[in-house]
Amino acid sequence: MDEAGYIRPHVYTRLQLAAAGTTKPLLVFAAHSTVADALERNYLRDGVKYGYVNGKVSARLKEERIEAFRRGKLDVLIGTATLATGTDGIDKVCDTMVILDDTDDDSLRRQLVGRILPRGESDPDYSKKVALQFTYDN
Repeated sequence: MDEAGYIRPHVYTRLQLAAAGTTKPLLVFAAHSTVADALERNYLRDGVKYGYVNGKVSARLKEERIEAFRRGKLDVLIGTATLATGTDGIDKVCDTMVILDDTDDDSLRRQLVGRILPRGESDPDYSKKVALQFTYDN
């Protein structure tokens, strides 16, 4: 994040290129809500159609935003670890994830990437479904 609370320009540019490289909506994961909040500020500023779910969002609002994503009303769904559960059906509209702020928990990462795998498919090399995976030095 930069001093103004936005995602750093070079990181945001790479994220925009990843989104442009797919015809389907994009799923963006951030392990820390401060990073997800910063991305939300970028999207608000730029008029991107997005939804944001984190642990503070009510179950009803989470479902509404995920349903809007499933119906193609959003270009991007930003989420924290709360995306790992209760988000079935994303694989029907999304096949690409960006890990903007990674987690050290490999099982959580696999569960999140599993949101974009068709039901019944297991992918030992799930990295091919991840368009970008940022680290703190990006």
